Amino acid sequence: MRTTRRTEPRTDAERELLSYLQQIARLRATMPGVRALTYKGIEDFLLRHGSFYTPTALPQEVTRGIMKACYHNAFRLAARRKSLRFVEGVAVGIIPVDHAWCVNARGEVIDPTWEDATSGERAKRAYFGVEINLTAVRRAIRDHESYSVLQSDWMRAKRARGCVLLGQIDEVIDPKPFFTALTADRQIGGAL
Repeated sequence: MRTTRRTEPRTDAERELLSYLQQIARLRATMPGVRALTYKGIEDFLLRHGSFYTPTALPQEVTRGIMKACYHNAFRLAARRKSLRFVEGVAVGIIPVDHAWCVNARGEVIDPTWEDATSGERAKRAYFGVEINLTAVRRAIRDHESYSVLQSDWMRAKRARGCVLLGQIDEVIDPKPFFTALTADRQIGGAL
C-alpha cells in the first residue's frame, strides 16, 4: 500500500532539499528543446509526484548493505520484506544526492545503505522521492542493467537525442508498462 504523499517540508533540511530540487528544475526548464516536454527532468518529475519521507533508525533486524549501492540495497530489502516500498529520489546527508531507500506504511525511511544517524543527525537528513513498483525495477534491471528506474529512463531518453524524462505516474506505482520517452513531435520510446 502506498504511503500518503507529503509535500510540505517540516524541517530545515527538508526546506533546503525542496529549494535545491526547485532550483535544478528551473535550470533544466531553460535548456533548449524542453519547453514542449511534460517533465523537464527527474527533479521536475519528483516535484510533481514525490513526497517527503521521515528519517528513522534502521531496525535491528535489517542488515546494512554495501555503501554506494543504494538502489541494489533498497531493491533487495523491499523484495524480501513485502511491508516495505522501494523509493527513488534525492536525499540529503551532507549534500543532495540521487538515492534509493525503503519506506514503511507510516512513511518512515528504512535506509539500508547510509550509516545510522543519531536522532540529532537525523534532523539534518531529508528524503524526497517517489515510490516505485518492484515490477518496474525488475524491468530496469532486465532492460538496462540498472536498479534505478528513474536514472535508467533518464539516460535512455538522453541517448534518444534531446528527449527528457516523461512518464505516467500510475505506471510507476502500478505494474503496467512503464515510462515513455517522447519528443515534441513523435513517440520514440516505448514500454520498458
